[in-house]
Amino acid sequence: MTGDCSHSPNPGRAPQGSRCTRFKSPARGGVGSRVFDILVNGVAMRRGFDVFKEARGEARSVTWSAHGLEPDAQGKLNIALTPVRNYACVNAVEVLDESK
Repeated sequence: MTGDCSHSPNPGRAPQGSRCTRFKSPARGGVGSRVFDILVNGVAMRRGFDVFKEARGEARSVTWSAHGLEPDAQGKLNIALTPVRNYACVNAVEVLDESK
């Protein structure tokens, strides 16, 4: 996922329940070079997420998790990445069922 984008992973026909979403992103370009907001179901999970600052250096990756997320009526988590500076970039989004 890059740029100004959204994604709605559907965990199948799993019952409603709490989910954890993990975002994995590479660090490139220096502090402040790529900053974006992460929203799930229209709610801001992180504002001003600076990948390089979080990873603490070049050529490293950062993993950030959001817990206790509830799917919408269609069983989806609607994920949006909104650029603040340059473009948003996430290499992987993992959705885990926390209700088990």
